[in-house]
Amino acid sequence: MISINDDDISIYSGKNDAITKKYANGKWDFISFNITKPILNDKVVRKFIYSCINKREIIADILPGKAIESDIPIIPGTWLYEIDEWIKSLSDSEKNLQIIKKDSQKLLLEKGISTLKLEILVNEENTDRVKVAEKIAKSLNDNGFDAKVNAVKWDKLLNLVRNKRYDLAILGCTIPNYPDLSYIYSTQYMDYQSYNITSGYNLAMNVSGYENKEVENIIKKIYESKDRNEIKGLFSDLKIILNDEIPYIGLYFYYNAVVHNKNIRGNIDPYMWDEYNNITEWYISGQ
Repeated sequence: MISINDDDISIYSGKNDAITKKYANGKWDFISFNITKPILNDKVVRKFIYSCINKREIIADILPGKAIESDIPIIPGTWLYEIDEWIKSLSDSEKNLQIIKKDSQKLLLEKGISTLKLEILVNEENTDRVKVAEKIAKSLNDNGFDAKVNAVKWDKLLNLVRNKRYDLAILGCTIPNYPDLSYIYSTQYMDYQSYNITSGYNLAMNVSGYENKEVENIIKKIYESKDRNEIKGLFSDLKIILNDEIPYIGLYFYYNAVVHNKNIRGNIDPYMWDEYNNITEWYISGQ
């Protein structure tokens, strides 16, 4: 058995003597809005932009077999992600997207907003992200926007993002080993989580500039609670607000995988924090 990352999954696909088991690896890509800009501070504009982006199509065309869509920085399939079928709340229903598009487009016209110029910031070193940015720009232009891609070096991108000199930016982060949303939806990283920051790495940050006191209070309650059912309920409350305001557009998690000889059988179920999960239930079949 070997472990492989998302870049090498395609190498082992289709082999007759091996089985590939994929799992989300914790690397999450998303689109950040610069909410400090007046036009993007309007949630109706953000909803319309959201409705123009087909994540499933992006994955199928650019990252086939290498990613799984996710609206939020929580691993799909885990106990928190499943609340109220969060993954189905907005993005995977074409009907829902069309309803959002129709409603938000009507509101934009009522406000006298017809054409919007947007720049999508992306780091040029990541060729997949550049392709994603180009595909998103095309989708936006097909829906009346004037969108273009600005591919720059990573250091320059970070500088532009930190100084709020961008419209939309495609970014990524690696999630921690516990369900945390404070770093992206709160105005400050929760103090009691700082002990978990790995030395030498920068803190993740709320790059969009999103502020909502109700969201911050819910997040605070989540990390104060030790009751699993209460936490699920709080995440459900959080979902309702975030689905309405869309401060970010979550895109996808990347896959890693384990590849094993077909003679290895049993309950082989790797995940982000344990590639050898259930190893005591594995066995080698008869030759």
